[in-house]
Amino acid sequence: MSRKRLVLMPSALMDKNKKRDESSLIRLPGKAREALGFAYDKSMEVWPVGVSAEERKNSTAILDIHHAYTADISRAKEAGHDITNTAFVTTKMQQMLCRGKYTEVWVAKGVHDTIVGADPEFLLFQGSKIVRALNILPHEGKLGSDGAMAEVRPDPAIGPEELVENIFKILTNDRFTSKIKDFDWRSGCYYKDNERDYPIGGHIHVGNPERVQRLDSARRNFFFKTLNKILDELLGVMMIRLDGAEDGCSRRTKCTMGKYGYFGEWRNHNGRLEYRTLSGMWLTHPKLAGYVIGTAKAITDEVFNRWNDRGYDMKYVHPTEFNNINPYQAGFDGWKEIEVCKDLGCIKSSTKMHELLNESKSASVNKGAIEEWHKKMRGLSTYAGYAKYIDGLREVLSLPSKDVGSLERSIKKNWLEGKPFII
Repeated sequence: MSRKRLVLMPSALMDKNKKRDESSLIRLPGKAREALGFAYDKSMEVWPVGVSAEERKNSTAILDIHHAYTADISRAKEAGHDITNTAFVTTKMQQMLCRGKYTEVWVAKGVHDTIVGADPEFLLFQGSKIVRALNILPHEGKLGSDGAMAEVRPDPAIGPEELVENIFKILTNDRFTSKIKDFDWRSGCYYKDNERDYPIGGHIHVGNPERVQRLDSARRNFFFKTLNKILDELLGVMMIRLDGAEDGCSRRTKCTMGKYGYFGEWRNHNGRLEYRTLSGMWLTHPKLAGYVIGTAKAITDEVFNRWNDRGYDMKYVHPTEFNNINPYQAGFDGWKEIEVCKDLGCIKSSTKMHELLNESKSASVNKGAIEEWHKKMRGLSTYAGYAKYIDGLREVLSLPSKDVGSLERSIKKNWLEGKPFII
């Protein structure tokens, strides 16, 4: 999951090559390929040092790797550069990536460091009475209203801790919170008062590697159906435990405001997957937020890595015979025929997923289910990089029901006052 810095130099020899267009190439000295771990790779992803995660999606390039010209290597040595972290591209590519501000780029092997975003919701209370956010907050902005709920809209980030920090910056900024400072802020899954009920969402936005971003919308959507199912099976089902037996069931099967958190609830948001199954419970505490976001990132990185290894062959993630089928309908049992689902052990039928998510009984996430889930997660190649988040979530899931039910839901206490987490 690591990324490394690489000095990027323009090459006049690449600019002048009449036999081939080198605009999509990156040329590395042999020592750089070895030091960076690209001895056998055919391409690499690079993006500028200094850009934000949001800017990065428009600044990334995937370049084919070739050997550097001897003359370019000599020129780099004469300029005092360490050739173990130096590469060459066309002048146009160097200007595009570095924008005249930087001399270095980040380089990632494969599809690592895709961005992650979120827009979790919470409720405002005055005493025991819910105050509808739309009457207090503007609809737009970093902290706005989504109907009756308040919604935090942090900048996306590459890692879980950065995204949690971006949420923290909003919640602790008087410029965003001044209008709600006199109310209680409460996270949760579902509330109901004498007037209506309130299904609280905790949506996560999944960034794409450049190769996925290039796909036409139809093929991206086919892939999103599969990725969303994997997230539902490896994360959504487990989070029922935190929603609570009564609250979770109410939110998913009794909510009169619409269907929320059902199996297969997702949206294509500006070309990225918006994973909409989760409730807003993960906003309860910054540690819990990190555990959930980190686990989601481990899952999505794993899927992207495996697909990348197979050259983004659509058959690996969504065979054409399923193009005109709704795989989320009860009775669909084709997940076991999709290679990536088989590889990750996510082959529960849609009938079973309806039962688990739509009925949302926390008792279904028992000790055996938690250990089976954790075994699957330990088998991911991304586990080592995200172990603290996955293991942290396992510890929370394993708490007695009474402890889960007594989680402090005051966002002010947990985020602003730094109240210690339950584990």
